[in-house]
Amino acid sequence: MGTGHPPPDEALVARGIDVTLFATRNSLATAKLDGVVPAPYCEDPSIDAKVWEYRHLAYLFERADRFDIIHNQADFPAHAFSALVRTPMVTTIHGFSSERILPMYKPYEERVHFVAISNANRHPELRYAATIHHGIRVEDFTLIRKAVKTCFFSGGSIRTRGRRKPSRLPTPAAAHCISTASYKTVIISSAA
Repeated sequence: MGTGHPPPDEALVARGIDVTLFATRNSLATAKLDGVVPAPYCEDPSIDAKVWEYRHLAYLFERADRFDIIHNQADFPAHAFSALVRTPMVTTIHGFSSERILPMYKPYEERVHFVAISNANRHPELRYAATIHHGIRVEDFTLIRKAVKTCFFSGGSIRTRGRRKPSRLPTPAAAHCISTASYKTVIISSAA
């Protein structure tokens, strides 16, 4: 995660909490690593994302009774398994790609505790347990007081049409910088 906050699993391990991270088998983590997906979908074109996403979730939920809590960051598919286990679940919602996914959130809000990454990212029809802001540690950066014409976007700079198929169209603010020849534009996006 670079110079921002450490991922939640790393921060918990640093506090001495026993954490198991369910991720691709080639992931690097200080937490105990478990999983069945060999590699990220973008690294291995033979991996069918939908098949392995559900295989991953099934593998986790088959082991749910071993854990005190499940923290889901894999979007709404995990909600389908939530009523099958007694382990409480928290889902961090990073934003809504479409109103069409609301039916995989609303019926589960009695069972799954939702956390937003900002108040602006909250959906008005859902009940949230908390807002935990994502951001960077400002103190890790040095302010350089020099006029430059650079636009820098990180994260939500690419519009997405669903989780797996980004449109590769920049947001309006990023598009302005790209279309203005006098700006050097740097875009770092998590859209795959």
